[in-house]
Order: sequence, then C-alpha cells, then structure tokens
Amino acid sequence: MKKLLTIALFCVSFVSMSVQASIIEWTIQGATFNDGGTLTGTFSTDSVTGGLVDYSFVTSAGSAFGGFAYTSASSDFYGNNIFGPNSFVIVDTIPFAYPLLSLMFVNSLNVAGTNNMVIGNSTCNGFGAIESNNDCSNYRFITAGLASSDVPEPATLALLGLGLLGFAAARRRQQ
Repeated sequence: MKKLLTIALFCVSFVSMSVQASIIEWTIQGATFNDGGTLTGTFSTDSVTGGLVDYSFVTSAGSAFGGFAYTSASSDFYGNNIFGPNSFVIVDTIPFAYPLLSLMFVNSLNVAGTNNMVIGNSTCNGFGAIESNNDCSNYRFITAGLASSDVPEPATLALLGLGLLGFAAARRRQQ
C-alpha cells in the first residue's frame, strides 16, 4: 500500500516539475493597423519567463506601410521587454533595421489564455504594438488585436497519479 502511494506521489511530482518549463503556443487574432493593414501569425513563449521562443508573422500592406513576413528563419529576434513589459521586438537585421515589428501585450505571456495587445499610439516612440522602419519616418500602429492560446489539459501522468492516489485511499478505507 505504501509502495503504491509512493509511486503515485512520484508520478504527480514528476509531472508538476516537467510542466513548469513548457512552451505556450499563441495565435494572433483580429489585429489591424491604423492604415488598414493586418497582422496574422503565431508565436511561442516560455511558460516560466514569458520570453519569445519562436514566431511566424505576416503583415499585409496598408495605405502607409507595405506588408512583410517575420519568421524565426528570415528575421532576427532583438529582445524581450525592450519597449515595455510583456513585449518583444523583431527586426530584419540587427540593430534596428527596416522593417521592425514591436508587439506588446496587456498581461504576461507566461500564462495561457487570451491576452489583449497594447494598442499603439499616434507616435513612433515604441509604446504599444507598432511596425516601423529604423528611423520612424514610416510607421503604423496596432488599433485592435489579441493573442490566444489553448489552456493545457492535465498531463496523462498527473491523471494516472491522481487515479493511483484515489485507488490507494479506497483500499485504505476497506482495511
């Protein structure tokens, strides 16, 4: 009986340790720029730090700015929290080249769910979500949008561990 309980506790503790360093997959939804362009794509963050791990974004052309593709393979990640909390900056080449995409979110990116974008403002000072060239002579800002991710279901081992705990408790009551 004690052996079964020990195994169950080991399974539950093992799962809780491995869950701490998972990757959260986000999808951009409803993101529009002030010039009529849009932003679509996906990105991944570390569930511990909220830092950007991988990304693939496409912006469409609008009246003030052309469209671009930003992927981990074709552009450079400049850094997390450069222009504010819960943000990251992606550039064509380092340092700050043309184009530059800065995305900022209301909440931390280390918790799955729905997270609204910080709406850009009418200046190119890096606050909010913007797309720009390196000298801000050409820019546009996000007027709406959010990122969403699926909230992960309990892991199989955690369910197994809980089942074993329940089985152990039921056996103990019988004795």
